[in-house]
Amino acid sequence: MRILLILSLLALVASAVMAPMHFKAREGTIDASSLEVKAARARAAQADEERALGTAILAYNEILEASPGDLDAIRGLFRATVRLSAVAPRQPAVAEIIQGVAMAYLQSLPDVDPDAQVVHNALREWVDLRLHNPWFIARATVATWLSARGDQAGYDEIRKLMSLGPFHINYYGFAQRMFPNWVGVELHVKKDLESKREDYRLYAGVTLLMYNRAYGVGEELLKKYRTSIRDTLIRASAKLVPDSGDNSSVTPGGQTILGLALLQDRDARRILVRMRALDHPYLARVLEVARFWAGLDPWEMADFDSRRYDHWYPSDHEAYYQGALIAYGDLVRAARAETDPTAKAKLEASAKKLSVIVENATYVKATTVKVMARRLLAATFPEQSDAIHRELIDQGGVDSIYGAMALPLKERLPFLLPAITAGSPDNAALAIVGLLDMDAPVPIQMPVQPK
Repeated sequence: MRILLILSLLALVASAVMAPMHFKAREGTIDASSLEVKAARARAAQADEERALGTAILAYNEILEASPGDLDAIRGLFRATVRLSAVAPRQPAVAEIIQGVAMAYLQSLPDVDPDAQVVHNALREWVDLRLHNPWFIARATVATWLSARGDQAGYDEIRKLMSLGPFHINYYGFAQRMFPNWVGVELHVKKDLESKREDYRLYAGVTLLMYNRAYGVGEELLKKYRTSIRDTLIRASAKLVPDSGDNSSVTPGGQTILGLALLQDRDARRILVRMRALDHPYLARVLEVARFWAGLDPWEMADFDSRRYDHWYPSDHEAYYQGALIAYGDLVRAARAETDPTAKAKLEASAKKLSVIVENATYVKATTVKVMARRLLAATFPEQSDAIHRELIDQGGVDSIYGAMALPLKERLPFLLPAITAGSPDNAALAIVGLLDMDAPVPIQMPVQPK
């Protein structure tokens, strides 16, 4: 088998990654066991026990060359490669091989692992290894999705990273774009709204406003802290000065401007009206987006084929469409609740006009926009959620990771397991955390059924 031949070449890579972790803690005693010539099965068992991935892969490779249908060797090879995936993120050569092993394992699942217990145990170990990875992004991404499922270890890792530096910017910026499950995000928001640090309160407040507008969650929390959030945003807006390091929607100035737009407050609107791009040159595009969000400029003004908007970055397009989708959801829900025929017709007409931009969002090249568009459409039309998530699955790639979250756990496996080697650590972490057999909701925020 070609895949087994190539696996042999990975032995040195795996050993280089894992061997130092194991031997660093061992005492300096003479060990001549490596000089003994053991059978492949014995070497595989010892390598498994010592987490010597290179030796394990070679040994299981040898067993399968002699006996391709050996179920124990297939399981062992899968466990070893999953471990290698966890400790060697973003290694293309390694990823290709691990992908092949994962796909082969899926094909033999009915015989080798009928209840998928080996898979679930291996993936749990993958998560634990990632949580202790020296690369903080590997730890942060898996902790973010774990925390979103209400997992204490994930929550603790996020708080630890926040204590080491300005990680609240990364965490809340990610939450506002990718919408991890509110079950976990709420815990951080609650804590940080009570923080003595105004920057923490700012980010937590904007995140709460975003989730409430998009999914209708956090209503009680917003009632309790709305005045505090409003005061924080207004104070922050009064302190805004041009700063080349404060230049996006996730930096403090950008959060302040978008927060004012989300607030739907008369005074906040007045502040935005007075803001000029000349006074905030590094936040000019954020200010343009915020004016759309606040209803100060019509959405159709943003013609991305025109010269005025050809300088926008992909992140600006993403923010524009996100605001349009949130505004569309507001109009649709308001029209549903309206009983006056004239007012209802007016709301429906506005929603229909905005639906053109919403439809465009589902065809934008940027994957983040396409995924966000369908997820927020599902939030607006929860009765169509299954069909909308099926569209995401049909798109394949990263889209299918999000779409598969609407499926029962057993049905997610063929869509999520191949993503174990995804180039983006957050996509890999989402897929694997979404496969964990936990008594908890999925890691992404799903539509909330109306009461």
